[in-house]
Amino acid sequence: MFGTDQYSYETKDGTDRTRLAVVMSQSNKPVFRHFDYGCPTIFVWESRSTYYTRRALRAVRHLAAEVRQAGYQSVCFVGCSKAGFGALLWSSLLADLLPRVRCAAIAFSPQTVLYPTNERLEFPSYRKLLARSEKNSGVLSDLKRHGRVTGLSDYPNLRARIIYPDRVETDRLEALRCAGPNVELVALPLSTHTTVIPYTVDVTDRALVESKVASLLNARRKDEDVASFVKDDQFSELVEEYQAIGRQPDLPALVAEMSAAGMLPEDLPRPTLIERIKAVFRKAA
Repeated sequence: MFGTDQYSYETKDGTDRTRLAVVMSQSNKPVFRHFDYGCPTIFVWESRSTYYTRRALRAVRHLAAEVRQAGYQSVCFVGCSKAGFGALLWSSLLADLLPRVRCAAIAFSPQTVLYPTNERLEFPSYRKLLARSEKNSGVLSDLKRHGRVTGLSDYPNLRARIIYPDRVETDRLEALRCAGPNVELVALPLSTHTTVIPYTVDVTDRALVESKVASLLNARRKDEDVASFVKDDQFSELVEEYQAIGRQPDLPALVAEMSAAGMLPEDLPRPTLIERIKAVFRKAA
C-alpha cells in the first residue's frame, strides 16, 4: 500500500465508508487494534524508527491513491509521541496532495521539530535517528525534508488536535510550536509523557488505571524511550494524576469527532495563486 518496505500495515473494515482512520504506532507493532473505529482503518508501524520521515512522501502518495479510489471524504491520523509526529506529518502531506479531502490528526505528546537537531529531545530513539542520518544520506535527506511539522496552518483542509502533558516542559513547548487557527491544543495536568491513557480506559476506574500505569512502568525494561521519561517511584503519583483528569471520550469517539471537524470539502476555499506561491516558499524555508 505504501510503496516501500519501511512501513508495515494491517487493515480493519468499518461501516462508515465515507471516512478512513490511520492509526500509527510508536513501536514496531500495531497499536490500539482492539477499538472499533466505525470506519475502514489502517494500522501502520515502521520497520525501523525514523519518526515516519523515511520515504514519507512516497508512502502518502500511495495512500492518496487509495483515498481517491475509495472516495473517502475524510482521513484522520492518530499517533502518540514519535507516531504523533508521524500523524501530523502524514496528515499535512495528504492535505497538500488532496486539497478537497478533509484531513485530521490527533497527536498525543508529539515531537514537532526533528531537524535541525532539537536539543530538547532526549529520547534514545531520536538520538539514534540523528546518528543514522550521519551515515545514511537517504535518512538525512528525508529528515531535512520532513523534520518539522510546525506549518499546519498552511493547509485549509487540515485540522489537528495536540494533547500534551502541561507539567512536562519539553512536551508543552513542542506542542506550542504548532499553535494556529486550525490546531487545538489540549493540556492535561500530567507529569509524564504518556497522555493517551485517559482515552483508552475509563480513568474513574482505579483498578484499570493502576493496571495501565503498572504496564507503563514495566515497559521501562524493554523500551529505552519509556525508560527516559518514567521513573520507578511514579506509580502512585501517576495513578492520582490520571484519575484526576476524569472520564474522557475514547479514541474512536475522538476520531469520529475530528473526521467531522471543519468545513466540508466542497466548501473549502480555493487558495489564490499568491497563497500557493507563499506556501511553496514556506515549505522550502
